[in-house]
Amino acid sequence: MKIMTVGDKFLIVVIIILSITSIFYITRTTTDSLGKDVIVRFDGIEIAKIPLKTDKQSTIYDFKFGENIGELEIFGDRVRMLPMDIKICPERICSDTGWIENSYQMIVCLPNKVIVTIETNEKQDIDIIVRN
Repeated sequence: MKIMTVGDKFLIVVIIILSITSIFYITRTTTDSLGKDVIVRFDGIEIAKIPLKTDKQSTIYDFKFGENIGELEIFGDRVRMLPMDIKICPERICSDTGWIENSYQMIVCLPNKVIVTIETNEKQDIDIIVRN
């Protein structure tokens, strides 16, 4: 069995330090919601753009789509749609969706043609290109 040298010990310390700093970097960048916006679209047209903030206070935003009014609740870096009148949204699937906090999640109210998404201002890498 070989004995560890000073170089081996130095290499182990460097690897541990790099591991710890990368964990802090990853958690800081994934929980940071600066540069995120809540986008509300009605019939494909953007009707509201609300900055997503990280303060942990609940805020209610009203938005008008057509003749109806909906409400979004923003808490920290999450958003959800509050229940609408049963006449406007009979199934209430959009409010049952719950909280969304990532750009790949969305809230959809099909009878009212309302879509709520979260978009980031950061550069996005392309996942796939589909060609016909």
